[in-house]
Amino acid sequence: MSTVETNVQVIQKVYEAFGRGDVPAVLAYVDENATWINPYGQGRFPGQWGKPCRGHAEIVEFFRALNEAVEVRGFNPFEIVAQDSKVVVLIKWNGLVRQTGRPFDVLLVHIWTLRNEKVVDYIGLDDATAYPF
Repeated sequence: MSTVETNVQVIQKVYEAFGRGDVPAVLAYVDENATWINPYGQGRFPGQWGKPCRGHAEIVEFFRALNEAVEVRGFNPFEIVAQDSKVVVLIKWNGLVRQTGRPFDVLLVHIWTLRNEKVVDYIGLDDATAYPF
């Protein structure tokens, strides 16, 4: 199996773990010093969801802030493009903003960089204005 195929499998396992709400299983595929950022969410998303992260402790806080802010109803990766150490995934996700009870329906682009079957960098791109906070 090629490195690209292995990287795609790792990211698929990350999404499976996320779908179960299993953050420790997600972190099993993430390097201890990984960077994790949603640049369009900075200053717009609550807590660590809207801040750059480095390492497992901050990534756990990212997931905590995300869970406190939204109720995920659908998370559907529908296209994966991979080359060398990069895996790019297009995702439709939807749910409710807990604070307002209002729905959201957003296209996400996740850009993953892997080394030795571990995520070393994650960039999440979405329209931060699409969430009705």
